[in-house]
Amino acid sequence: MAITPQHAIEQVDALFPKDRPVVPVSFSTADEHLKRIRDLPEPSTIAVVSVSNVFLAVARSLLAPALGKRHSLREILLPNEKASISRSADIIFCDSIAKQTLRSSRAIHYHLLSPESVNYAANAMRSYAVKLNA
Repeated sequence: MAITPQHAIEQVDALFPKDRPVVPVSFSTADEHLKRIRDLPEPSTIAVVSVSNVFLAVARSLLAPALGKRHSLREILLPNEKASISRSADIIFCDSIAKQTLRSSRAIHYHLLSPESVNYAANAMRSYAVKLNA
């Protein structure tokens, strides 16, 4: 069974036999995170902590409109830098792996996949497992 982003379903589906389902997933929006930044009453430091350069690059472009010239962004790539650098930030966004190393109440876990997609993929896996065991 393959799981792929919605936009790549056609390309990935062509790589698998028809009896192997390819399940599309969608990414979570960042709307609530952007609102949180826009609602900050004073200029603030926003940190993004991740093990992925891609995650940091996407976060940079996604957060840019909300940051404007008012807020500053600090990107922290693990393990090259220490997660503790983020302690001085007013808000800390992190991925699943970084979340495990952060001990801050200001750390906000960004779930890459939407909850609906995760549930859909899990149900598809259970369904596929039942077919294999039948």
